[in-house]
Amino acid sequence: QKGISLLREDYVEGFIARSADKKDSVSILYSISNLPAPLRIPSSFAFFHTAPFISLQLVRDGVFVPRLALGCLVGFLNIFFLGYWTRSFFISYRERNLPVANLMWRIHLVYLAGIFMVSTFSLQMRHKTMLLPVFCILVAHGLSVTDASARRMGKLFMLALASVNLAALLLR
Repeated sequence: QKGISLLREDYVEGFIARSADKKDSVSILYSISNLPAPLRIPSSFAFFHTAPFISLQLVRDGVFVPRLALGCLVGFLNIFFLGYWTRSFFISYRERNLPVANLMWRIHLVYLAGIFMVSTFSLQMRHKTMLLPVFCILVAHGLSVTDASARRMGKLFMLALASVNLAALLLR
């Protein structure tokens, strides 16, 4: 009788909303979670795929927090990692009829399915951690790509993600 919503309303309205209230700001994830399903599903997928983002907050209550510094570093590295992932994605898709590229294409599909499940059913960023070994394999494959058009696509994605990060930093 409740129906299927594909969203954890209790988590969104409880934990995420309280977290945003404590910070006196609007959480991007909370905003995405309140969109209608046709917009929410692709938006949350894109958010979870491209997260973590750069945060320059290194001090909390006047104390330097090393965990926040590591989060800042990972935000910067993520721009490069997703660029290499994009290289791997495009070359694997284009050459998916070859044995090695077909295997890499299947690994990409598994990774994207995992991101979809985390972004739709879990909504917790920490659950993306279980996909990191697969992501690292795909990034390493992207490092070995020499195809000029795939490299260009990777650079374009890096530039777009860096622009989004910069815009988010300037709007805070």
